[in-house]
Amino acid sequence: KQLEVIVNRRILIQEATKRRLAEEESFVNTIRNFWEQTLIRNLLNQLSLELVKTVTVSEAEINDYYSKLSQKVSFEVSGSPDKKVIDGLAEKLLQGKTVEWDKKFGPVAHEEIASAALENAFSLAIGESKVYVENAFYYLVRVSAKESVTPPALTEVRARIEAQIKQRKQQAALEKWLKETRAKAKIHLFTVQPHPAKTK
Repeated sequence: KQLEVIVNRRILIQEATKRRLAEEESFVNTIRNFWEQTLIRNLLNQLSLELVKTVTVSEAEINDYYSKLSQKVSFEVSGSPDKKVIDGLAEKLLQGKTVEWDKKFGPVAHEEIASAALENAFSLAIGESKVYVENAFYYLVRVSAKESVTPPALTEVRARIEAQIKQRKQQAALEKWLKETRAKAKIHLFTVQPHPAKTK
């Protein structure tokens, strides 16, 4: 049965090749996309394995992370790709004026945060605000409220905390490597002209 499947597969592939289906643009693009995705995934896996050897976590980092588990924080956030817009909003806050916030988050625990901007703002005092840049986008973040919660004992969550700190440091290191590599790269942009409409 297995041999029959292999033979039938070969016959179908030979027929598809004879009909030049492997040369069709849609097929070539599918193969190229699959190849690129696989190559990128393998590279990221290799880089992650390399970074694991260099990333370390100190007791101070674990204790600092654990101290944040005893709070839930609510945020007010406004974002823009234009730094001047965000600087203008920050100035309005300093002058005691009202700001129209784009979004409000919370209360959220430190472990629930995926954004680097919110993670950095977690330690701000209530009413305190700061401007952060993330992926070429500027954010004004203000802490609107904090509430106390009782975390599990450190001994119960220590391994998890260490793993999460390592993962975040690896991600930050990978983003830094990509940013530095991109800065050194020579990037050429080509404009593709659309095909002229076919006339009947």
